[in-house]
Amino acid sequence: MVKDCLACDLAAGRLPLPGGIIHETSYWLVEHSVGSLGVGTLIVKPRRHVTRVAQLEQAEAEELGPLLQQTAAVVDDLAADCSDARLRAAVRATRDPDRAAGGRAPRPADA
Repeated sequence: MVKDCLACDLAAGRLPLPGGIIHETSYWLVEHSVGSLGVGTLIVKPRRHVTRVAQLEQAEAEELGPLLQQTAAVVDDLAADCSDARLRAAVRATRDPDRAAGGRAPRPADA
């Protein structure tokens, strides 16, 4: 875990995580989103500090697909009557020097 990384600080308990960790596997954590994504959004993130999908170990990558499917199924069950439920994944490059250098996402207070 990297200090001053929002994702790492939440996972390590250095910052409060509303709802706590919902589910965990050998390589991944599932938790409620904090910040602008809003209530009902779940985050699936690696246990270790990783800033790029290409940096995943083989075992992490193999566990990710089934975990995303299982997490989406839970969201589907909970939001069966919600017409706005959807799955999103984003892989993008950034020119933000804070994120490029250390992978630090802005904290909610920074945004």
